[in-house]
Amino acid sequence: MLVSMKDMLQHALRDGYAVGQFNINNLEWVGAVLSTAQQCRSPVILGVSGGTVKHMLGLKCIHDIVVNAMEYLHIDVPVALHLDHGTSREACEAAIAAGFSSIMFDGSHLPFRENLAITRHLVTLAHSKGISVEAETGDHRRQ
Repeated sequence: MLVSMKDMLQHALRDGYAVGQFNINNLEWVGAVLSTAQQCRSPVILGVSGGTVKHMLGLKCIHDIVVNAMEYLHIDVPVALHLDHGTSREACEAAIAAGFSSIMFDGSHLPFRENLAITRHLVTLAHSKGISVEAETGDHRRQ
């Protein structure tokens, strides 16, 4: 089962250990990262970039590959599936709908107020489903 990255990181902070994030780019990487996390008995964050979304046939496909790999490999350590640097509201909403357990909205390319409004919307939507959110606000000096 996928877990919230926020919960995972709070546990790590409380108990004094780090959690690695590894970007997955194909099925082999998914298996390698999950197997290693299981062998080390370590929580793990699987990061997904925009390029990976295209390469691995979309967010839902990635989610299903990860969940099925976890079942096949008998993974029982905490795993977070994280959309890393989602650059649009639509991409982040799609990750939420696909079942990701964490999203990162990178609105740093947008005017600050627009970025903030989208971030607020995504936080409300994600938190209603127990999904953690990370956001990048950008360079405030140019605002």
